[in-house]
Order: sequence, then C-alpha cells, then structure tokens
Amino acid sequence: MDRLIRVIGVAAVVAGFAVWSLACKDDEPTTPAGGGISSTAFPGNAASLTAGAGATTGTLTGGTPPYMINTQPDGAVATAELSGTNNATLAITPIGVGATSVIIEDSSPVARESLTGQMVTINITVTDGGVTGLAGSGMLSVFSSVGNFSASGAFTPNAGSGQGVGGLRVNENGSDMLTVYAYSARSITDVDIVAVGFVYDGGTLMTGDYSFTPTGGMYGMYSMGFSIDPLNPSGAYLAISGTANLSSLTATSAEATFNGNGFYSPNPSQLFDFSKGMLTVTGFGSGNAFEKRIAEIARKMLREARERNSR
Repeated sequence: MDRLIRVIGVAAVVAGFAVWSLACKDDEPTTPAGGGISSTAFPGNAASLTAGAGATTGTLTGGTPPYMINTQPDGAVATAELSGTNNATLAITPIGVGATSVIIEDSSPVARESLTGQMVTINITVTDGGVTGLAGSGMLSVFSSVGNFSASGAFTPNAGSGQGVGGLRVNENGSDMLTVYAYSARSITDVDIVAVGFVYDGGTLMTGDYSFTPTGGMYGMYSMGFSIDPLNPSGAYLAISGTANLSSLTATSAEATFNGNGFYSPNPSQLFDFSKGMLTVTGFGSGNAFEKRIAEIARKMLREARERNSR
C-alpha cells in the first residue's frame, strides 16, 4: 500500500493538513546482472536512501563502457542520471518513499546484434526521513471561536509530545513561500496544529500585508486543527479572508501577526474566526528538491481552494 508522507508543515497550510501518497511502484522488470557491472556507491546493486536527502553518487565499473540507462526508476520515488567519462558516474536522487529500480546497460558487442547490451538492475528503496527542511524554534499563539492555541520551543519532526515551532522557506519556479508550523502534541496521533504561510508569486517575500483571500501576487494562508492524527487527518479549519502582516523578515527569522475567518473542511457551512494571532520563528530551513515537489502539489490544492472561494 502506498505510504502516506508526513509533510504536514507545508501542505497543511494550503489544504488543511492534507496528507497524500506518492505512488510506489514495484513492477519494474528484473534483469540479471550482466558483464559484472556494478557501482561503488551501491554494493550488491542495492540503494537504500532517505526521502528528501540529496543525490548519492557512485562510479560504474565492469562490462563495456560507455553506459546508458535502459529503464528509468519511478519518478515519484527516485531519479537517476549518468554523467562523466563514459557515462560512468551514476547519481540517484530519492524523491518519495517507496521501492523502484534503475536498469543500466553497457555497450557490449551483443548490442550490435540485439540492440541491447549487457544490463544490471540496481534496486532502490527510499524510506521516510521525517519532515525534512522544517527547522528552527519560536512561538505562535492565536485566539479562535473553535479553540485557542499556543505553542513555543524548538521544532521536532514527528513529535509525540510537547510543543514546537518551525519554519520552511521554498523558492520554486520564481515564487517565494514561507511556512511557519506550530504544534502541541499529547501523542503522535493527538496533535493540535496551526500553520501560517506567506507566498509571493513571481517575486521575493517582503514585509507587508498578505491577504488570506488567495488572488495571486502576495497572499497568505492559514490552517488549524485540533486533536489531529497527522497520518489520518479528519479535517481542518481554513482561512478564506483576513490578513497576515509580516512585520519582520530576514534570511533566518520572521515575525508576524494575523487574523481572519474561514470554514471547516470538509463542511464549508461550519464557519470560524480567529484573532490576535502572533508568531516568531528563528532558524527556519530552506527547501531542497523534496520540498519543491511538495510545493508543486500544494499549489495545485491552492488552486482548488481559490475555485471554492470564488463560488
């Protein structure tokens, strides 16, 4: 079964602590190792990687170089690339949790007879590294008609107790996004969560007002939930109007106040309001390729929220 990715800190601010699956295929053809092809970084022709980490690179040896990729891995799980002299440098980048494989082919004489050379399959397994990118410490508090929230301290991924505040900044396709995520956990399946986001489409974040009515340009996003199971969220409160004022922003810190109103998803007729919100965060993380992929999915959900808001 597909594995649910714990990316609450980014996607929650857009669509209410949405948790989604990345397809995990395990149906790639298995090809016996041929010609003794192997890689220094993947002993036993197996790659065990962590989602969100950077590429692991190794040198291909054996067989008849140059090498080529016969079959790419499932792009939802990992990517593979050859470079360097004789295409002998193999880089595998983990994307999402799952299992897949890459098939490498050499240039042995059999290629001239059957259009394929000798091949080797490198099996790839990508496991959960927690919520990568989110980092820092701070405080966040807010009053609301459905319950008040307050948290402070350092962010801890997948915390089962205590409080924390962290941030993540992603610059993707010319747009800049900062998410501040706060939690108060009684257990790993019983967590109060608030997430506040600031987005500048086509520009760089700056201090100023960010409307919770998403119309493009500079806008804000807000979501909160109580007694949430992050792996099986049942719903969340989403803002559709109001303002977040980003009063201070540096490369590693931010301060803001916020207030507004919205509805409960999946029941839009259930309304709520929030006020006197304030946050500070220091030492937030910056997004890597994994967070950028998450941001793309988050933007898709944001478009759906815009459509709902315009009805």
